[in-house]
Amino acid sequence: MSEIERRKSLRLAVYLRAYFPDLDIKGRVSNISLDGCYVRVAAELEKEGKVNLVIDLPVVGPVSLKGYVHHKSGNEMNGVGIQFIHVGFTPDESIYYGVFSRSVKILSQLQEVRDYYHQMTKLEGILPAAIPDDTDAPVKNDKD
Repeated sequence: MSEIERRKSLRLAVYLRAYFPDLDIKGRVSNISLDGCYVRVAAELEKEGKVNLVIDLPVVGPVSLKGYVHHKSGNEMNGVGIQFIHVGFTPDESIYYGVFSRSVKILSQLQEVRDYYHQMTKLEGILPAAIPDDTDAPVKNDKD
């Protein structure tokens, strides 16, 4: 029997860089919605409650979010479910919400394109291209 889905909005499978600045912990967002996300982290998060989180959105770049730790998992790759409280940190930064919500909506369209790509490579018997993951490599900022 499957668990009843209680989420308000659709979760999308993604692979986005994340950072908890107050805890100095890096991670990867594995799914996201307008209401929250799941972040895989290599270290156990000791702090519960409200957290600051920066997610690197495709094309847009890093966006600041606030949320609270909804749940934690303690398997070989620790992770936390974050429910968003506020996008940005002050009322003056409310533009973040518009950018964030539009980005998440576009991600759903990109997911359809990704699914189509994988269907076509499978149909044609072609392996999808791959780039090795190097999370410790420095990332050049456009402002540098």
